[in-house]
Amino acid sequence: MKDQRRKDWWNDVKPTQDLVVREKKSRSGGKLAICNIDRKELKYKASKAPFRCNGCKELGFHSCYSCKEPCTFRLHRHCADPQPVLEHDFFKECKFQRVQSGRIPDEQYCDACLKLAKGFFYHCYDCGKDLHPTCANLPRFLSYEGLKLELKKKMPFNCCKCGWMNRKSGKGSWCYVSSCKTVAVHISCMKDMLQDNFLENKRMAMPEVVFTEKKGRSEGNLAKIKKAFKIAVPLVLAALLGDPVSFAVSLIFSLLST
Repeated sequence: MKDQRRKDWWNDVKPTQDLVVREKKSRSGGKLAICNIDRKELKYKASKAPFRCNGCKELGFHSCYSCKEPCTFRLHRHCADPQPVLEHDFFKECKFQRVQSGRIPDEQYCDACLKLAKGFFYHCYDCGKDLHPTCANLPRFLSYEGLKLELKKKMPFNCCKCGWMNRKSGKGSWCYVSSCKTVAVHISCMKDMLQDNFLENKRMAMPEVVFTEKKGRSEGNLAKIKKAFKIAVPLVLAALLGDPVSFAVSLIFSLLST
């Protein structure tokens, strides 16, 4: 154990009441999550607007576990039905344990998106790495209409959104890269798009896509890259939101029509 003191600190942390979720089986055999605030039954349903998960504090859209209206308690599927211990291909030496609440202030940054972990997250006591549940559950591959994207630990070339391989801090976010090696986007850049859009209107309106162009590209090649980029963005956004493919498809059509 590299840092026994830190592990002892984590062991002393008590979960906050509003973040504790347990489950039971319904009569139909499905699972119902229970919110320990007032023991309400949460049902799995579609949300008409984006929400901030009361578990991991990350954004979500469409499918969630929710209380009856007007209660605004919402949970991602993977926050309502979490894995207590998680392993990831990018950190094969790590065993991530789910931490319900409590953190050392300003130290717990997700090693996938480089953003602060504010609610539920996964922590490796051996190496100190942390992962948001949404980042830990990102699919390895995404595809639509011939465009295939693969989740990568390191950016192979400049991000099509920010124009950088690494963030200005010098650290590299995970990314999705197309199999044709023409489109790549940081997970962190896509999260910034979601956050900006959420703060502006609280509904999942069309995010503004700003493509960072490079000199020396032909108009034909640039047009193909832009089209691929407009398909890649909704796929990654939908994956980050834990949303079904139907939302990504509708967003793709909207982007391609602009």
